[in-house]
Amino acid sequence: SIGLPRPNPTNAGSSLPIYLPGNENLRLEICDLTGKMLWVNDLQLEKGNHALEIPASAMPGKGMYVWRLRAGEMMKSGKMVRY
Repeated sequence: SIGLPRPNPTNAGSSLPIYLPGNENLRLEICDLTGKMLWVNDLQLEKGNHALEIPASAMPGKGMYVWRLRAGEMMKSGKMVRY
């Protein structure tokens, strides 16, 4: 299961909670509202609870951003605000 980034809105980075039922390859992406990819993190994680860090540098200025996470068959996305 994939949670929601906290804190949101943020003036720094955020953390995205996730539980994996098994070992998984993940891809976490941050895009601007036009769909331009700003930051990507590809990782391999083991089964269990994790907190994926989204650094402030992934969101270069004030505004709204879209995050997208793919983990095997799971996919979730949402919006984040940097102030």
